[in-house]
Amino acid sequence: MIQGGKTATCFFRDEKTEREMEELKKKDNEALNMQTQDLFKKQNVKLDAIHGTIKTIKAAGQDIDKENDAHEVLLDNLDKRVDEAKANAIVAESSLKKLMASTNTCTLWCIIMIEIAIVGLLI
Repeated sequence: MIQGGKTATCFFRDEKTEREMEELKKKDNEALNMQTQDLFKKQNVKLDAIHGTIKTIKAAGQDIDKENDAHEVLLDNLDKRVDEAKANAIVAESSLKKLMASTNTCTLWCIIMIEIAIVGLLI
């Protein structure tokens, strides 16, 4: 500050220089705005690509979920059939034990041969 409360002015600045400085600032701001806009555009392109990838992954996850549900039904059915087969095998084993206890070896071999022949015909 200069005495009397007046501010010092630069000897090299005049109206033309001030206008040129303002125009330069304006151009710098425009360039900065353009760079910012370009950056936003690039980010939007990348975000769109990421969004597309996420949608694809979501669809794949939903397909996997449907497959899991279908396999769960198949496994439940298989489990029921295995339980039924096990129950049938227990009944057959029990019947076979009773048969072995009540018959002699020759009769048993004859029955086994007849069963093998029946199974062979069925297959």
